[in-house]
Amino acid sequence: KAAGGAKPVPASPEARAAMTESIRVQIERLETVRAGAQPDAADSGNRGAAIRNWAAMIGAVVLARASDDRALAEEILAEVRARVKADLGGAG
Repeated sequence: KAAGGAKPVPASPEARAAMTESIRVQIERLETVRAGAQPDAADSGNRGAAIRNWAAMIGAVVLARASDDRALAEEILAEVRARVKADLGGAG
C-alpha cells in the first residue's frame, strides 16, 4: 500500500525498480546542487530539501496538467519554480 492509502499504479517489478532508481538519481542531483548552493547546510538537510523540492516539482506538474484553467496551472508552476530556485540558491 502506498503512502496515504492510495493504491500504486500496477507495474512490473522491473518497471518499479527502474522508477525507483530514477527517483534516487534525481534526489541525489538536487542534493548535490543544494549542497553547492548552501555549503554550510547539514548533509541531512540537503537530502530532505532535495526530496521536498522533487516532490513539489512533480506535484506541481500533476496539478497543472489536471487543471483546465491555464492561468491557475501557470501560477502553480511559477510558485513552485520560484520556491525551488530560491532553495537551490538560484540554480536551475
